Amino acid sequence: MQTLRRERATGEATEDKQDVQELLGALGQFFQSVGPMVQSGVLPFDVAKGLLTAMARRYRLGQDFEEELNKMQPPQPPEDPGAELKKLELQARQEEMAHEKAMRELDFGLKSEEHKLKMMEMGQKAQLAAAAHEQKMAQMQAQALLQATKPQGPGANRAD
Repeated sequence: MQTLRRERATGEATEDKQDVQELLGALGQFFQSVGPMVQSGVLPFDVAKGLLTAMARRYRLGQDFEEELNKMQPPQPPEDPGAELKKLELQARQEEMAHEKAMRELDFGLKSEEHKLKMMEMGQKAQLAAAAHEQKMAQMQAQALLQATKPQGPGANRAD
């Protein structure tokens, strides 16, 4: 009796082992053939998921496995190989433009300060010119007053 049980257990183990090998082979072939089609968009993801679910039922993998299959999400579309390069180029151009803008603003600020300094210089020169003019006018008035108070003609210097 014990020998019969061993043989039966050994037979079941061998059968289980064969089932697992068959399942793994089927899954490998499935993903090899269906995977690229799903990735390229030729075969819709939901169709591939339905086929995989049917395969899980055929091999009696259980409700837990099917629930996990239902959680599967479609793969993200492949990224353009040049997208990263384009992104870096765009970023570099944006940085270059920001640098150019900062340089223009700095240049404008410098020119603005130069203009302010020139205006101040011109204002100071105008004040100096006005002060020099006022001084010259005062000198001329003083000379005219002196000449007006000086006695004129011969004998004007005499005291009578």
